[in-house]
Amino acid sequence: MEYVFGPNQFCGNFRTVGRVVSSVRFAGSAQDYRSDTITLYEGTYFQGEEEYTFTDLPSLDRLGGNHASLILTGSTPWTVYDNTNYQGNSVCLYPPQSSDYTPYFLSDTTSVSIPYGTIKSLRKGCWGQKVSEFARFG
Repeated sequence: MEYVFGPNQFCGNFRTVGRVVSSVRFAGSAQDYRSDTITLYEGTYFQGEEEYTFTDLPSLDRLGGNHASLILTGSTPWTVYDNTNYQGNSVCLYPPQSSDYTPYFLSDTTSVSIPYGTIKSLRKGCWGQKVSEFARFG
């Protein structure tokens, strides 16, 4: 996997995956790469259908809660819940602390103990019981 982000609109070459690229995905805000956003994907490694937001969502209806990977942009954490309306078990996910707003790529939610299909609602900020890679639903 290789990614490009930043303030400039520019063309570039993929350095590590050149000539073997199978797909390219856009994540985050088209207006400002530093905006606080979350993009959820139905498959691991950002595959399949996606669900994007920059606001709280009391119910993730688009993909029916079937999410297996996600990307955070900006500098604010997000809390994901295993029930609608910000109920149930919760996990805080933090983007990296960096001056250049490096995105947070979670290619497989099970790597932080969030089982597939369990994210049912989310909101901006850390309201969760557990934090990032130390998280466990249940």
